[in-house]
Amino acid sequence: MTFKQIILITLSFITLTINAQKVSVNHVGEIFTRDFDKEKFHEYEVKLVENEFFLASITDQGIDVKATVYTNDGSKLLEFDDNGFNGEFIKINSKHGGTYLIKVEPYTIQNTSGKYSLQIEAIETIGLTKTDRIKQHLKFWESHISEDISGLGLVIIKDGETVLKNTYGKANLEYNIPLSNNSIFDIASLAKQFTGFAIATLVEDNKLALEDDVSKYIPELPDFGVQLKVSDLIYHTSGLRDIGELFDLGAFGNRLTSDKVLEIVSNQKALNFQPGTSHSYSNTGYVLLAVIVERITNQTIGEWSRTAIFNPLQMKNSFVNDNPELVIKNRAVAYNYNQGKPNFRQENGMALIGSSAVYTSMNDVTKWLQFLQSNKAEDKRLITLMTTKGRLTNGDDINYGFGLSVSEYNGLKFISHSGATPSGFNTLIGHFPDQKLSFAIFSNTGSINPIELIGKDIISIFLKDLFEKPLNDLPKQLLDVEATKLLEGHYQFSEDMTVHFFIENDRFYVNANKDIHQLEPIDTTNFRLSALDSNIEFLLDEENKAFKAIISSGDNIIANMPKVSAIKDTSVAKVTQKKTPLNTERFVGKYYSDELLMSIDVKKRNAKLCLESSKHGVVPIKHEKENYFSGFGDLEFIMAGDHSVTGFKLTRGHRMKDVYFKKVLF
Repeated sequence: MTFKQIILITLSFITLTINAQKVSVNHVGEIFTRDFDKEKFHEYEVKLVENEFFLASITDQGIDVKATVYTNDGSKLLEFDDNGFNGEFIKINSKHGGTYLIKVEPYTIQNTSGKYSLQIEAIETIGLTKTDRIKQHLKFWESHISEDISGLGLVIIKDGETVLKNTYGKANLEYNIPLSNNSIFDIASLAKQFTGFAIATLVEDNKLALEDDVSKYIPELPDFGVQLKVSDLIYHTSGLRDIGELFDLGAFGNRLTSDKVLEIVSNQKALNFQPGTSHSYSNTGYVLLAVIVERITNQTIGEWSRTAIFNPLQMKNSFVNDNPELVIKNRAVAYNYNQGKPNFRQENGMALIGSSAVYTSMNDVTKWLQFLQSNKAEDKRLITLMTTKGRLTNGDDINYGFGLSVSEYNGLKFISHSGATPSGFNTLIGHFPDQKLSFAIFSNTGSINPIELIGKDIISIFLKDLFEKPLNDLPKQLLDVEATKLLEGHYQFSEDMTVHFFIENDRFYVNANKDIHQLEPIDTTNFRLSALDSNIEFLLDEENKAFKAIISSGDNIIANMPKVSAIKDTSVAKVTQKKTPLNTERFVGKYYSDELLMSIDVKKRNAKLCLESSKHGVVPIKHEKENYFSGFGDLEFIMAGDHSVTGFKLTRGHRMKDVYFKKVLF
């Protein structure tokens, strides 16, 4: 670091310190509403005695903020961002007592205008029992029970027994109906584990084999020129384009059922990748698995699930819903929050059996969690099959089983799955089989992240003493800034998310969907991500440029992340060659996709290109380089030998690649 840089950073720190005004917070119910018009951050000081618990809530109002907690000696203790109702919940467990500093600041320097409110929810002695400590983390709902807030349901099972089951907030804000343990939730993608149960049962009964060709049961599927196996549907290795993306984009009406899915998939011309070579989450595959169950059993998936799962487990209020317009008694309504206020969104017309479309209650999901902890030999055999990891053709394991994620959490085997709907349901199931700890968190608001809100607290309170101890013998290294610059950039973590590695103030950080953590160097290409108990290794090419980052925990690879850009480059380096004026006229015209049954017009508006369709309106597109554009996904225009445009391929993340639109009108 140069002298000039040191001076600039020092001046910046002095400026921030001058602007900061420290406020003491020591009374439950205190509310502070502030903005950043004149200050760059705010500081709150709280003094806690030994074994005291502190809880505060932050509600964002037109600005995204984050909160960081520091100990009395200035050490960073905790960071909170995006885990509540358009805001944060700040939690401190003071084992030894002391003074803590809470720093609230805008999440980005680009958006510093707006207000937030910070309210003190609890300052009390840490609960004596684990259940009491969990309840303390949920004090927000208890203290706001009379207010119009949607809420959540929670159940925890330990060693087969229910240690906590409760609901908080409202099932319906319009009619002031509280949530109850019998309220019916749409559990979204948690439905996949019930489909996985059905497939595992058929395999155990020798009515189905994982190596079977899917066309044996669904002959109307197109011939993609390669074998598509049942196991490819289970482990998300089929390469089938995701039905959600196709339905959102295409002209398929406003109702999506399994019959419509078959119609859409039967019209596809290609796969995203060769089956078995990659893992990409696909709702399409689980809809097809439900169809296979129906054709083997001669029952609807709803009938089969009722007789084989729900009735035996006495899940009396659980069912598969294949009708988007079905009237459901005791239904919880979903909401999204904007600037602290709830917004109601109608359902989206989907009834994707197999992939989603299962409805259940907290009382019923308790029975399912108890099944996951069953000691019966036949149950354990089935669960073992369901939680066996898939494998790619190159031999790499996949952290996915039969509708369940199979991974590790701090060295402990962890079975889980989450679900979310556009209308606002957020659901999560977590299961530690060796410790016989299971939990479910259901929310009827899209503004809650279940694992961040309370899931991690449950795991820590019950299992922290069993966590894999971090390696203390790793030598402390200083960051080699120049070498690390070669690693900066965006990397593809999953089909719908990239992460950003960057250097700031001589420190190396990762930004994963606004969740920022510092990386600790082990050497020039290996780093420790302590916040997530994992390691990251960067792979370099012959020119010493990073092309991939691998996240691992113990012996398990969590993610292989290629370095990417929006225009399919292998690097995010900017194109430096001199640009020539773009001839936009050749791109103008009407394009049609016989896979999506829709047309898109490419037009010029104010000298700039845009896409126009009856479903999506006008969408501007940005020229990236050559024949690549972005703005409605990634577009690659196809050129003929005379440089005229014949069509374009549209990609929207890893779930839908290279859908072809032919130019039909010039």
